[in-house]
Amino acid sequence: MNYHGSVKRLLLFALCAAALPAADRASVNELADRMRAQIVRFDARMEKDPTPSMRDVTNCALARLALNDDVKGAERMLRFFFEQQNMDEHSPTYGEVLWQVGHPEIKDANAIEFTAQPLGPLLLHYGAKLSPEVRTELERHVHAAFAALARHKVKVSYTNIYLMKTVSLILMGEAVRDEVAANSGYAQLKEWIEYTNRAGVQEFLSPTYYSVDLNSLNMGYLYAGRKGAHEQFGEILDYFWTDIAANFFPGRNDLAGPHSRDYEFLSGDGGLLLQMAIDGMRPMYPAALDFEKVYMLESALNRGYDPPQSIRALTALRRRVVSAKTMEDADRDRYTFLTPQFALGSTTGDHSPQDKLLNLELATAKEGFPAITVVPDPLDEPYGKSKKPDRSGHNKPFHLPLHPTTVQEEGTLLLLLDLDLSKESDPSIATNFILPAGADEIRFGGERVRLKEGMAEMAVSGSVTGIREGNAAVAIRVFTGAVALKADAIGLKNHAARLVIEHTERTPHVRVGALVLAAECRDDAAFAALLKRAADAKIQDQADGHRWSVSASIGSLKLAAVRDLDHRAVVDRSVNGKRVATHPLVVNGRDVTIRSLMQ
Repeated sequence: MNYHGSVKRLLLFALCAAALPAADRASVNELADRMRAQIVRFDARMEKDPTPSMRDVTNCALARLALNDDVKGAERMLRFFFEQQNMDEHSPTYGEVLWQVGHPEIKDANAIEFTAQPLGPLLLHYGAKLSPEVRTELERHVHAAFAALARHKVKVSYTNIYLMKTVSLILMGEAVRDEVAANSGYAQLKEWIEYTNRAGVQEFLSPTYYSVDLNSLNMGYLYAGRKGAHEQFGEILDYFWTDIAANFFPGRNDLAGPHSRDYEFLSGDGGLLLQMAIDGMRPMYPAALDFEKVYMLESALNRGYDPPQSIRALTALRRRVVSAKTMEDADRDRYTFLTPQFALGSTTGDHSPQDKLLNLELATAKEGFPAITVVPDPLDEPYGKSKKPDRSGHNKPFHLPLHPTTVQEEGTLLLLLDLDLSKESDPSIATNFILPAGADEIRFGGERVRLKEGMAEMAVSGSVTGIREGNAAVAIRVFTGAVALKADAIGLKNHAARLVIEHTERTPHVRVGALVLAAECRDDAAFAALLKRAADAKIQDQADGHRWSVSASIGSLKLAAVRDLDHRAVVDRSVNGKRVATHPLVVNGRDVTIRSLMQ
């Protein structure tokens, strides 16, 4: 029976979990010291080359006030911002700023959201410390920002920017007593809650953008003034932290599950892992620091939101199944199965060129041990180290769209990719399963292998590749073509090898199918049994140019999927004949929703 209601009440089923510490003060102090050093470096850079990103300028103003009570330094940053914002009320770009000073080639419409994000908290918390002249001028520039925000139409599914715009309208509106702006923000908040309860989070489990989401939500929790707003933001933060905690994998102290917009293909690092350290869920680590981390400090230093023990307890549950929708479409979803030894996650449907749509983690203490992921790549470099400008001008890693259809039941996954290579001209295009080069054991073509630079061992279609680390193992059986095990210099430098399916066709539907099995394997016999189970699975693979139907029978378990090739759409997915059902967010069989607490 599904349980609908408060996240706090929902999570009482985790009573057996071990207690975890609350916000880690040592991590907060370390982050504060690093942020102070960042301010010093920023000042030095500004002396030599005053072409910063505008979000760094306004975030630095907030950081100076939050950490050092440096009013003069903050006002210097604000005056720089004043000079850069278009204040011509007759201009079609009134209120806007460039993403980066001196770089008009970067045309990112989100610049106004990122630049305005700290202005509400700064005015509400520190405004009384500013000189009357600077405060008056800042309020004038906030009103100009409202005009730019109003022109920028953001889809509710664009989670991080929509929430950033929402909270900025609320906080800046309340700070300058602009009821129209504040009302617009609260209306957007209501729309986002209704959408998310229906469709889930589209920027799902992103190590980068969940952190951005939390930045905005934490500021709303601290400073939104309308009756019930504090509780409403707490409810939303409970929802996000439920998803985070349920997908936390202690075996690697990181975020398991498939990720949208993951800029670190191998490690999955991002600001969210730093936030998890601040909140005591994982050890501190030397993550790349930027001024956006000021929101973590502003929250931690001012008794902001702290995930309750009922949510923290999810991280200690030994077996977890987490599923969620990623869009309103019936078959756009994600699924993660976590055990102490491994975590396997997958998703149906693409989101961005940085998605990590298969993510298989093995418990290990080895440094730099990458997850097993799948990357269709035109550069013969699928590790995310090569970058190109996106449509806004930012350099980012990328891969080709996977158009995936997945059916997963705990540690067993049927994975279908429908690649469109009709417009690709690169001579070398391949689908790569990234493998941990430092695993205890890798088996390929029935033999144990030792990786070395330049290796390119071939195996026939249907052969099974095995990876074993500690007490967990994985079997991967590609059934749509021959595969090669490759090791190259850049991969080995990053602790990775790869299983490669080369593509010579340049057609709209290049099909890649694989069966992936993950299990606890404590000895050689268990590992051999897993590999045999994958090899013995009965796979039926049929395509007529319009439909692609695949079923895999693994013992008593049958996974099946049918894909409409003409429309790149899922027709059916089933487990033992029962169609896969999707829900916005489910943790161990229980629905998680956000209560609407404001009228």
